[in-house]
Amino acid sequence: MSLNQGEPMTHLWEPEHSHYCRPGDCATTYSSWRVFMQSEGKDFEHNLLFRWDWDERDRSLRLCWMVQDKGLYRYTVIYPIRPDDELSVREWLKSRWEHLAALWAPISCVEFLSGGDK
Repeated sequence: MSLNQGEPMTHLWEPEHSHYCRPGDCATTYSSWRVFMQSEGKDFEHNLLFRWDWDERDRSLRLCWMVQDKGLYRYTVIYPIRPDDELSVREWLKSRWEHLAALWAPISCVEFLSGGDK
């Protein structure tokens, strides 16, 4: 299984993060990936995803957001994530990463690594 042909794909539960984000005061829980997507999965501008974590104990996906126009930190838990949801979740996370990377594009790593303007 891969998102881009030829690229190997790790499962959501395989990456190891050195830290986890602490749940915030504004937490929301969804009973499935489908329910989450129907409710709020499409908003890129107001809810800026800055981190995701996987909790193997309950097969949950934990999302950390900033509500940009309010300066509010949100925490979302979606469980259980079923094995057949994984590709959809990964594609959604990838689109969030691309959105976040576009926000930082003016000072991208490529510019930094090439020496940029000193």
